[in-house]
Amino acid sequence: MYEQPFLTCATLFVVAVILALVAMKPRRLLRHIPGPPSSSWLFGNLIELLLPRQYGDNEFMWQDTYGPVYRIKGCFGEDRLMVSDPCTLKHVLDDTTFARSPQQQQIVRMLIGEQSLLYAHGSDHRRMRSVMTPAFSASHVRALPPLFRRIAHNVVQRWRVEGASEPSGVVTDVYPAIHNATLNNICEGIMGFQFNVDQDTGKSELGRSIQNIVAISSTRSKLSILAEGGLLYVHPVLLKLVLHLPTRALRALRRNRVLGNRVSEQLIKEKHEAIKLGVESEKDLLTALVSANAANKDKRRRMSEQEMIEQIPTIMISGQDTTGNTLSWCLYQIAQNPDWQERIRREVLTMKENPDRELTYSDLEKLTLMNAYIKEVLRFHSGLPMSERIATCDTVLPLSQPITTIKGEVITEIPVKKGQSVISATSSYNRLKSIWGDDADVFRPERWLEELPKGQALGPYANLMSFFGGQRACIGWRFALTSMQVLLAEFLCNFTFSFPPNSEVRAAVAVTLIPVTNEGVPGLPICVKSL
Repeated sequence: MYEQPFLTCATLFVVAVILALVAMKPRRLLRHIPGPPSSSWLFGNLIELLLPRQYGDNEFMWQDTYGPVYRIKGCFGEDRLMVSDPCTLKHVLDDTTFARSPQQQQIVRMLIGEQSLLYAHGSDHRRMRSVMTPAFSASHVRALPPLFRRIAHNVVQRWRVEGASEPSGVVTDVYPAIHNATLNNICEGIMGFQFNVDQDTGKSELGRSIQNIVAISSTRSKLSILAEGGLLYVHPVLLKLVLHLPTRALRALRRNRVLGNRVSEQLIKEKHEAIKLGVESEKDLLTALVSANAANKDKRRRMSEQEMIEQIPTIMISGQDTTGNTLSWCLYQIAQNPDWQERIRREVLTMKENPDRELTYSDLEKLTLMNAYIKEVLRFHSGLPMSERIATCDTVLPLSQPITTIKGEVITEIPVKKGQSVISATSSYNRLKSIWGDDADVFRPERWLEELPKGQALGPYANLMSFFGGQRACIGWRFALTSMQVLLAEFLCNFTFSFPPNSEVRAAVAVTLIPVTNEGVPGLPICVKSL
């Protein structure tokens, strides 16, 4: 496995620390906002936030103590604002007022390119989303369940070969198989090609490269926290030079971009040729996207060829990791809750009527118990627990409820200066007792069978922030949800899941929320037994 990019790079670390010490100018506007005390000028509260034994132990306690908007300390004494207040979040999600830092943009630029949806902002971002959104609509996604079911059956066969058909079943790490399945769903359902880890084709090579990128981002350490904190003080021009250092990890990331561009260019070319030849349209979403873009006569509303090319690795990287981790948390909770496991299994088998019948998109929407369970997993285990944004101008953040400052003043808004770091606390929003009830810290799928939660609709699905929200909401949320529904349904129709004795899996955050074993590595070892 490659060492972490940007994080174990000694040069970047030294530069970040020096510039932080010399150039940091404290932003004093937040000094009266309540928040947890910090015992370290170097790390602030970030060790407690990002490296607790169980992710969320401190963050959720801070929210209960200080409310949905509070101040924490970042590296080098920097003030950061943690936000889960829905009123405040709506403002932070405004793409014109808050954006990624220039340093974060440089990293995205190196990893994918400067014409991807992740890099774009303003009018370019709106134009790209308007072109891409129809391809991810329900009308296109509803054709994909048969494909997802075939990929699910490959996982079923794999687990049976590993020993699930034995009388006692088999204890296996289901994490790699789940991630492989979700990557296959993306490759076939969106791109229209089959990813096979054992093949040497360029397309499969890209798939393996994406898996390596995901693996690189799956760990976090004190050094990585310090380097990330220093990034804010490294000038983007200098950072651009640092990111071209010949370290193994940085070479791997640059290679991934070159490979991604080459394979993506080939895919786009194949789609164009098929359209010109009048070949019957594929069910993959890339074909729909290329066709719709080519049919648009207004060049101002179209995507360029390079923009189309850079969306492919963007979708593969961002989609595979979050979907795979969320489905892993589904099986984690299924193994913990045998009663719910059996209830969902009966519901799915009743809908199927016979084991060989394929569930349609409409069938999946009617699986009330399974969908309630998935919603609760999305709420309780937010795939992207937090996202940092930087104020692009001086602004004022509104509050849904007044807060009392350290000086005893009651305020209804918080002024922030340009350059201020604000953290959209997705996991904390999904645990707000004012929205989800007094038992918000309890995993309870029944809540979705009762009165719907109140609050402002920030995310695109079920009032949750798990697919983020605003102009940066996940464009492929419907694809991801359908993928999880099909895979989970097929797994439950073939196996029972339980935890082996003395097994411990905990939640850790790198970029996304991942299950971690006793050894501290990503994984989900559970007992899988054929029905």
